[in-house]
Parts: sequence; C-alpha cells; structure tokens
Amino acid sequence: RSDDEENKWIATKIKKMCDDSQYIYSDFAILYRASYLSRGIEQALVKAGIDYVIWGGVRFFDRAEIKDALSYLRLISQGDDLSFLRICNTPSRKVGKVYLTKLKNFADQDKTTLYEALKKHISARELYKESMIHFIDIIEECRQFVEERLKLPVYLDEHGNVISTQRRDHVISDVMDMVLEKSGYKQLLREDDDTDRLENLTELLQSIKTYEEAHLQDEVLSIDAYLQEIALYTNMDVDQLKNQPKVRLMTIHQAKGLEFPYVFVAGLSEGIFPSMKTLRERKGDGEEEERRLMYVAVTRAEKELFLTESEGFNAAARLSKYPSRFLREIQRSLFVTEGDMDELLWQESG
Repeated sequence: RSDDEENKWIATKIKKMCDDSQYIYSDFAILYRASYLSRGIEQALVKAGIDYVIWGGVRFFDRAEIKDALSYLRLISQGDDLSFLRICNTPSRKVGKVYLTKLKNFADQDKTTLYEALKKHISARELYKESMIHFIDIIEECRQFVEERLKLPVYLDEHGNVISTQRRDHVISDVMDMVLEKSGYKQLLREDDDTDRLENLTELLQSIKTYEEAHLQDEVLSIDAYLQEIALYTNMDVDQLKNQPKVRLMTIHQAKGLEFPYVFVAGLSEGIFPSMKTLRERKGDGEEEERRLMYVAVTRAEKELFLTESEGFNAAARLSKYPSRFLREIQRSLFVTEGDMDELLWQESG
C-alpha cells in the first residue's frame, strides 16, 4: 500500500530466505531505475539487520546533498559547529579559511559556538560580510518559523487523535524545504541541471513527511527527535562490514553485464519506471529505451525474479502511483502475484 511496505516486503523476503542456510546475502541484488529510490530500501534493510552495499554508488545518507540538507536542519535546531562548518559556504558565500579562523577566535574568546559568535560579532570589521548577514537572517527566520509553528494549539478528536488543521504536523519538512529554497541551495542544483541530486532532496523531504505522519500522535514534532531517528543511517561503519556477504543495491544501468541468483526490481510504477523524464524528452524512442532497460533488469536474475510496486504518491513525478506498463505487458501465466490488484490492470496484458 506504500513504498515503505514495498521496501519492508523486500527486506522481509530476503531475511526469510537467508534464515535457510543455503542462501547468503550476496546471492541477492535489488535494482531500481533511479538512485533516489535506494533511500527507502536502505532504511528497510537496516531495520531488518541486513548488510548491504551500494554497487558503484554512495549510500543515500552519505550523499553530499543529503548531508548538506541535514546540516542545515541540525544548525537550525542545535547550532553545532560541525553543521555550521559544512554549510556556511554552501552555496558559496565567499567564506575562506582566514575568515573562519577569525570567527573561531571570537568563539574561543566568548566560549561559545561558531554560529553564536557570528551572530554576536557580525558587525565587527573582521567578520562583516553581507552574505553572512543574509545567512544569519535565513537561519533565524527558520528558527522563528519552527517556534511559531510549535506554538499552534493541538486539537483532539473524540478518540483522542491529534487533529492539526494548521499543518503543525509538517513543521520539519516545511522548514527543511524553506531553508533549502531561501539559502539558494536548490537553485544552485537547478542551475547545474543536477536532476539526480534534486531527486534525492525530493525523496528526503518525502521521507520526512512520512516520518511526520507516523508521529502524528506525538505531542511535539521535534527536529531533534527526527535527527536522532535517522542517526542510525548516517553513522554506519561500512568498513566494519567489509568482508561480510552483503545484498547488492544498484541502478539498472549499473547492473548491465552482471548476473545474480535472486533479483528484486523495485519501484515499478508509471513515471518511475518507465521514467517520466525519458518519456517526455524522447517520446516513442524514450519508451523503447526504457523497455530495453526493463529487459536488462529482468534478465539479471539467474534463478528467481521479484518485481515490486506500490500505491501512494510519486513525489518525483508529482503523480499518484500506478503500476508500470511493463508489468501489464508480461503474460499473467508467467508469474505469481502477491497482494490484491485490480483486474482492470490486466486488460491490456499480452
């Protein structure tokens, strides 16, 4: 019913098969059309205690744009030096080592954080810089936004469930979106035409909304609580798992020329696979290109192939999710279906 359920199903299936000693994690590969889709899969695998590796890529929470976004969020909430140093010059604000050294001297003198020292001494000749005044304004505006949103009253229905008609429930995702826009970070990626990184940020925002919806009953939706929740995924020791069998995750493009005993192809929804962007840009040629990619995906499996899709909303394509045309093109006699699917979906099947 959701991509979280889809990812949990994949993790549970692998876990059950590996409980039988004849299977090991390295027998399994999980393929997906776009790299942002790894986020939910990675989190499901971690929760299930399954070791994995991103083949030819970087783990979702280790990607630069995700670390940057979370650093902005952490600076708003906690004001720590590590977050400040990561994003004070991202996008560029012409802040170099000399400037930061001077700022550190003020911080040491006041026995405070770099950000608090910047706020206090921004008018000093050594620190005065229009770009940093703007930076302070953004962080303080976001802090005020959070504070005001959390002051909104909480209403309960007759069953004691929280009703938040004033969108208090989306305070974390809203402030994240706000700081990425106001800081110019998203604009920087748009100007670079960096679709992959923008998709990753969209996926992060969507995952935060999912977190918020799962915690509607909480009296306060805390940024710190969210950051603590995802710390499990941001502080993983990859080297510790180096010599252990691991499930391999990769985009379908990276899977060309490889084969695995058991393959999962995830995210088989219209707009995701086939890719809405490819269909729009290349029309009929784009559809055939995507179909050839589907052929690559399904032929990676040596023994068993699992194709998964889910309902819900596709934030990247901004559409409600609908099963991929590639599923409907497979003869029903060739596979076993789990879960309920509308018979109308199969009317165009071969």
